[in-house]
Amino acid sequence: MIAEETSCTAQPAPLFFLVDPLDGTRDFLAGSEQYCVNIGLIQGDRPIAAALAAPGLGRVWAAGTTAREAPIREGRPGAFRPVSVRAAPADGLVALVSRLHGDSDTDACLDRLPIAERRVTSSALKFCLIAAGEADLYVRCVPTMEWDTAAGDHVLTMAGGRVVGPDGATITYGHHARFYRNGPFAALASAAYRDALTLPQQSAVSYFDRRRAGAAVEAAGQD
Repeated sequence: MIAEETSCTAQPAPLFFLVDPLDGTRDFLAGSEQYCVNIGLIQGDRPIAAALAAPGLGRVWAAGTTAREAPIREGRPGAFRPVSVRAAPADGLVALVSRLHGDSDTDACLDRLPIAERRVTSSALKFCLIAAGEADLYVRCVPTMEWDTAAGDHVLTMAGGRVVGPDGATITYGHHARFYRNGPFAALASAAYRDALTLPQQSAVSYFDRRRAGAAVEAAGQD
């Protein structure tokens, strides 16, 4: 298992978990419902199974070869149903944007698309809301870590979406040499949106860079 606490020393096995036990910590502490628990099972460099629970919203998503969602009632999941991404709305796209981590590169990417609404959403919930057909894309140009994204990535991918990096290829996992840091990415309901995006090649100076230099900093969150 690889999480924030083990990322400096743990090497990925052929099959390993990426876990974030509380994604959206600041939202949780502020009393917001937009936090979640992320568990992704990685084989090689891509997820093969995932679960993402949002107790505050009463929702849980899971994916193996298909993506599903269930309500949470009295601490337990109810019946699961399949979820899938939606076609592009005729009146414009809904982009999910971070509550705490906006930046000019992300704004520039979104300006190239027919965005009708920028909806503020925290944590890895963004992936699952796109998977459930409630939004269309999420662009992230500032740093995140692999445990922030692996579970949501797999749910979205199995729902028919894609998570791509600056080269347009699907992002990968298990990068110990960079302390499991992600580069810029876009989570998309449709690969058709990819061609209009120009993601920067690298994220800004960040948690990863300061940590590598030996500074004690708070972990970057998927807020």
